[in-house]
Amino acid sequence: MNDLDRLRRLAIVSGGLGMVIGALAVVQFIVAFNGDPEAAFFGTPSAILGGDPDSAAWLRRAAFGYMWFPYLLLAPLTLFLHRRLRANGAWLADIGVVAGLAFIFVGACGAAILAVAGPSLIEAYAAAASAEQRADIATAFGLLRNVVFLALWQVLESITLGTWILTTGLLLLQERRFSSSVLVVLGVAVLASGGLTMLGVRSLLVIVVWFAVAATIGIAWGLWRRAR
Repeated sequence: MNDLDRLRRLAIVSGGLGMVIGALAVVQFIVAFNGDPEAAFFGTPSAILGGDPDSAAWLRRAAFGYMWFPYLLLAPLTLFLHRRLRANGAWLADIGVVAGLAFIFVGACGAAILAVAGPSLIEAYAAAASAEQRADIATAFGLLRNVVFLALWQVLESITLGTWILTTGLLLLQERRFSSSVLVVLGVAVLASGGLTMLGVRSLLVIVVWFAVAATIGIAWGLWRRAR
């Protein structure tokens, strides 16, 4: 077994483990935000402050789990794809690995910050003695949300993750007609999705529809290319 095979196996194991951790983290995020998926996606302060007293613990567990996947446990996959595809285009593969590692670093930092700062603000809000104190804490939590959920996870991540997916798709264009087509379209869609946040779009339905349309286009293109 060569080094590339070992890296591939590590990527499979870490990715499989990460999917379990990530799924649990998503459920915990939704529970923390009062069972509202849209509030959990955008980090809406009103859905978590002053609600369930266990929200702080749920948020802490969710954010620490999220730090591992889809972030830190994707590092082996990033390195494997770089090693595996660099022969197809060295400069494109190098851009991809930088983007992939940047995605992991940005996302994991955001999750760690949220896991440490978020629960303490929720607990402070619950213990506040006056409306003025609660307003100040809500403002601080809103700033934390803007930095982590919007700036890091929905703007910078869109750029880094979109670039990683797009470059991977381009490197596979001559090898795997179907999957590469889907990856290219999804990469462009992820890159463009950052613009939704910049335009102030706060609708989970819009985002779901956006990616559903992109996936449909990518699948149709991939089937057409495979049939040629």
